[in-house]
Amino acid sequence: MTYSIEAYYRHEHDDEPVVLRADDDVDRLVDALLAESFDHTLAALYVTNRPATEQGYPDHDFRVGVNPERKVGGLKFAGTFNGVKGVWYAVGEASQATNVVYEYSGHPEDFPLDSEISLDQVRESVKRFLKDGGERPDSIEWKAWPEEKRVL
Repeated sequence: MTYSIEAYYRHEHDDEPVVLRADDDVDRLVDALLAESFDHTLAALYVTNRPATEQGYPDHDFRVGVNPERKVGGLKFAGTFNGVKGVWYAVGEASQATNVVYEYSGHPEDFPLDSEISLDQVRESVKRFLKDGGERPDSIEWKAWPEEKRVL
């Protein structure tokens, strides 16, 4: 089956999301995020072929952040993996910065300090997310999202 992703990182994407169907589209998305101002450095990705919740929302949420200055990024996945519902982040190197923050349409989102991964890992993980139909990519290590950083 062929999947597609709807990506949101600007207010205008609420009406017209960026659609990703192939690896080249993923590369263009990451490049676009790298070229954005800081307030658009985090994208929310949803595979359109997946089921919705009872409330009509996607059953998953995949966040992709980039930091053009440090040439790193971060990933956050919310959904079900191996039958367990939860929120996880990609484990990377401990940041040299005092905090790791990306912004989704002007709304800051803090990430754990050990969540910075290479941009190559970001690209590869999003490509796997697309290929596997919205499953949490298994090509990198994941850790449970810290309770103190959960926003409800």
